Amino acid sequence: GFSTERVDPAIRAFYEDTEAHDLGVIPRWTPGFRTMYGFRLLSQRINQNDFPLIECTPTRIDNRVFALTGDRTGLRAWIRTYADTPHRAMYVAEYHTHRFGDVTYMDIAFPYPGGNLASILKPNPIDVGADVLGFQLTTRDGDGRGDAGIWFVTRRGPIRLPLQETIDVWVPGMRGVPEPLQDPPPGTTVLARHELRVFGLRYLVLDYL
Repeated sequence: GFSTERVDPAIRAFYEDTEAHDLGVIPRWTPGFRTMYGFRLLSQRINQNDFPLIECTPTRIDNRVFALTGDRTGLRAWIRTYADTPHRAMYVAEYHTHRFGDVTYMDIAFPYPGGNLASILKPNPIDVGADVLGFQLTTRDGDGRGDAGIWFVTRRGPIRLPLQETIDVWVPGMRGVPEPLQDPPPGTTVLARHELRVFGLRYLVLDYL
């Protein structure tokens, strides 16, 4: 639905050669949600969606990408582990794409006991006022006619969840970069803000650099 050739080359390089990039993440929890440890204890036990708590300095994350076999060709696994504790995973997810209408969606499946958490993200351009574009992935589909959204998928079928996520990606110096990301460490090539909501309420922002 837009000219992907205009997406900044540094952003394209991150998605096309993810393992070549170092990754740091700073969580920014909404007051009240940070203290809800019940889900976090489950996350740590199953090594899935185990978000960091320290909000001062970037936590180093290691990236590994693998090819997978299955009913669909081109399946990939992206595993993100904490650099200081390699056995502890932040995310483990399967990635693919599908097309509906004139939109190609990113399909992400996070395995859980009894099923998987499926996030279907729509790509959008970010106008930064230049010849190049930033990049957005979101489960918010605007008119609601597309496939974007988050489900828990079991053998009995999918259950739509009241969750939303949006990932905005820029390069340093682009217009619209949030203030906390405007002075990144030297050598930073890509910046991202991952916003997570439940029932429309933002509970966590993950800043990547």
